[in-house]
Amino acid sequence: MKKAIAHILAITLSLTFAACSNNSSVPLYNDLTEQEKLIWDYYNTVNDRSVHPDGNWEKRLELTEPWNRELCYNFSTFPGNRENRLGIFNVKSASIVYMKEIETGSADQEMYPDNEMQTFVVGIDCTVYNDGDFYYNGLNWNIVPLVNIDDTWYVTYVGGGGYEWTWEYVTTRWGEWR
Repeated sequence: MKKAIAHILAITLSLTFAACSNNSSVPLYNDLTEQEKLIWDYYNTVNDRSVHPDGNWEKRLELTEPWNRELCYNFSTFPGNRENRLGIFNVKSASIVYMKEIETGSADQEMYPDNEMQTFVVGIDCTVYNDGDFYYNGLNWNIVPLVNIDDTWYVTYVGGGGYEWTWEYVTTRWGEWR
């Protein structure tokens, strides 16, 4: 039942964003800021099959903040994660349909007290192999904090996803994002 409600919510929110938002669609790539291009490139690694059938993980790791890079590498090479379609390996394709900067949380600022940060809420239209807890067919929502280290912007991590998160977080914050 919760999955059905989440799917209805995702469709309703995407139509509402399209009808009500001043930022109802993501602009062309060349019109994006440096930080928005980083997020766009990060998600597009899922669609880039030039390196591997499951996406361009080498590029994804380049865009990931150095401290977190090793964790992401370990996940990408851990036996069974690709074969079992865990996490991001469950995603066949991803297209950004909504992106907006939001306030960076205090926990993120504490991790990088000496660095500039920006955080975005991102709506991604996903096609997946199997509906799961973190990625499912249709509109998925992620919080994406970015950090500037030595004049280079990186993705720190991707938070969110899942039916519960979509229902509880996005619906309570939607008024701020219009």
